[in-house]
Amino acid sequence: LWAIINNAGIQQGFFLELSSIQDFKDSLEVNALGPARVTKAFLPLLRQCRGRVINMASVIGLFSSTH
Repeated sequence: LWAIINNAGIQQGFFLELSSIQDFKDSLEVNALGPARVTKAFLPLLRQCRGRVINMASVIGLFSSTH
């Protein structure tokens, strides 16, 4: 194992008034906790081979809704 690439992401709850709290929780579950879980699961193998972790992000993360 040379590396893992965390590249999953979802966008729910873009507009506060149209979204449920569950939408925001689902987004956090995938976008924030998903990479942490995957990395933690593969840490033993990554340490054995001095592997790398690559975290990908979308440019949409730079923007926020003003409405």
